[in-house]
Amino acid sequence: SCSVCSLTYKMITEDAKGHTWAEESKTPATCTQTGKINQKCSVCNVTRSIDDPDVTALGHKYVDGYCTRCLNADSTPVKPNGDGTVESPYEISNVGELYWFAGLVNGTLTDGTAKNTSANAKLTADITVNRNVLKVDGSVADETGDFAAWKPIGYSPSSRDNDKAYKGTFDGQGHTISGLFYKASDYYAGLF
Repeated sequence: SCSVCSLTYKMITEDAKGHTWAEESKTPATCTQTGKINQKCSVCNVTRSIDDPDVTALGHKYVDGYCTRCLNADSTPVKPNGDGTVESPYEISNVGELYWFAGLVNGTLTDGTAKNTSANAKLTADITVNRNVLKVDGSVADETGDFAAWKPIGYSPSSRDNDKAYKGTFDGQGHTISGLFYKASDYYAGLF
């Protein structure tokens, strides 16, 4: 009722209709998460994602200490033997250990290990991070989405970040590291 003119309006309400969900798409499962069904309500256009009961998490598939399914080195690095000193350098024998060492030097480990730009390491085996990065003619493969990306040991997005430079000793002992792949164009690209 209007307090000025006394005109009265009658409000008519109706019960909520409830959502009517329709499947829009599916998100595949990852190593750690179940698949998702992405839905949209045909009444109000709200969207949601729910777990797909038929698609469980895949679980990690380790090869050389590294998950070949998720290709996320940050989630699967493995601490190598040794303590990083001159007397007991880290003994790197697989991809997971190599990524752990890079994370140690770069300060990106998520296991609580502190950054150490002076850590020492030695290779104890040949390591191949990605296979078939290059085509026969030497150009980069057409499909690069499945390659594990590499950030250099002592990574620096700028040439002026001397505090991030690697200051330790990395002894290759005659072994090789191959298949490093970059996704970004930074100032420096390489193992270090």
